[in-house]
Amino acid sequence: MKSNFKRNWKGIITTTCILSLPTYLTAQENLVLHYNRPAEFFEEALVIGNGTMGAILYGGTDKDVLSLNDITLWTGEPDRKVTTPDAYKAIPEIRALLDKEDYRGADRAQRKVQGHYSENYQPLGQLSITYSAEPAKISHYQRTLDISRAMARTAYQRNGADFACDYFASAPDSVIVLRLQTESAQGLQATLSFNSLLPHATTANGNEISAEGYAAYHSYPVYFDGVNNKHLYDPERGTHFRTLIRVIAPQSEVKSFPSGELKLKGGKEALILIANVTSFNGFDKDPMKEGRDYRNLVARRMERAAQKTFEELENAHVADYKSFFDRVELHLGKTDQAIAALPTDEQPLQ
Repeated sequence: MKSNFKRNWKGIITTTCILSLPTYLTAQENLVLHYNRPAEFFEEALVIGNGTMGAILYGGTDKDVLSLNDITLWTGEPDRKVTTPDAYKAIPEIRALLDKEDYRGADRAQRKVQGHYSENYQPLGQLSITYSAEPAKISHYQRTLDISRAMARTAYQRNGADFACDYFASAPDSVIVLRLQTESAQGLQATLSFNSLLPHATTANGNEISAEGYAAYHSYPVYFDGVNNKHLYDPERGTHFRTLIRVIAPQSEVKSFPSGELKLKGGKEALILIANVTSFNGFDKDPMKEGRDYRNLVARRMERAAQKTFEELENAHVADYKSFFDRVELHLGKTDQAIAALPTDEQPLQ
C-alpha cells in the first residue's frame, strides 16, 4: 500500500499547534466535526454506517474501541399466530372514551389491541485495538468526522511520532474500513480482539478474526417484570451472525492466537476490513430454518473487498456517498471565526 500519510498529516498537525486557525475554518466550511480528546461516552462518539453495518468510534489512544451493529440483528422469530384475536372488540370502547375526552381511559383501553411486546434490537459486538502497553506521551490529538465525505479520522503524536487512523463504512463494498498509519521507528504495535454480549465463539487464523454467534429467539423489554429471564437463547433458533475482521499489512508481522486475537507488529501502515452478515431473510422467514447463507455471503464480501487498495475502497465509498449527500445544501448562516476554531463540543457553550 502506497502511503500518503505525511501529506495527509500536514493538513491536521502543524509544528507549532494542533491546527492552525485557517485549517479550523476550512474544516468548518467543509462540514468537519473536530474534537481535541477521545470520546468517553456514547454521546461523545462519532458514528459511521453504510445502511447495513454501523460503527461507533471513540478514538482512544491506549485502546481504540469500535462498537459494531447490524440493522438485521434483532431477537425474535416470525409470528405464526394472532396473539390478540379479540382485539377488535375493544375498538368501540376506545372510541367512546375518546368521545368523552377520557384520554387516560382510552390509553388504558388501547392496550387491549397492542398484542405482545415487540422484539429487541441487539448490539453486534466490539472491535478493540489495543496499542503498546508501554506508557506513551500523547500530544497534538485531533478526532474528526467529515460529514461531506462520511470519513472519520483520529490523529495525534505518540511519543513524538505521528499516528493516524482513518475510518469509513462503505456501501458499495459492504465493509467497514480502517487504515492505521505511523511514523514511529518501531512501526505499528497493536492487538486486535472482538467481543460480544451475545453468545458467540471467536477464533483467529492467519490475519483474520472470525466470530459467530446468535441473538435470542425471544426477548422481553427491560421494563417488563413478569419473567426473570428476559432473553431466551437456543443455538438452533434465532438470528445468527458471522463477523470477519481481516488485517492486510504486507510490511508487518501479523500473528493469530488461540484467544482469538491478532497481534500486529512493525510496518508503517495496515488496512483493517470488517464484514458481517446475519441469517435474517425477511420478516416471515425463520432465520435458522429459512435463513440466508450468511457464512458464505460474508466470506465473499470480505474476499471482494480485500482485493482492493485503501484508495480504491475510499474512492468508491466517497463517490457513492456524495451522489446522495450533494443533492441538497442547507445554509444556516456563518459561525464566528473565534467560535469555529474551538472543538465542536465546546462551540455550543459560547
